[in-house]
Amino acid sequence: MDFEFTFSEVENLIVGFSEFVEQDYDLHEVLLEYDSLAEFDDRELFELIKSDADFYNKIKELYKIQNGLL
Repeated sequence: MDFEFTFSEVENLIVGFSEFVEQDYDLHEVLLEYDSLAEFDDRELFELIKSDADFYNKIKELYKIQNGLL
């Protein structure tokens, strides 16, 4: 899974499909925090997302839902 425009694509996944997955925390808040840490650089943001296994797995699950794979 790779994104060309990480922030907007991941944000669209969260906004559009997060109601379909179990969450213990606000996915959008985490995305905003990571985006700030990455200084709004999409490549760095993607690396931060991948480094957080739980968050990354949630995003992968949303991606699969969006694409009809779940």
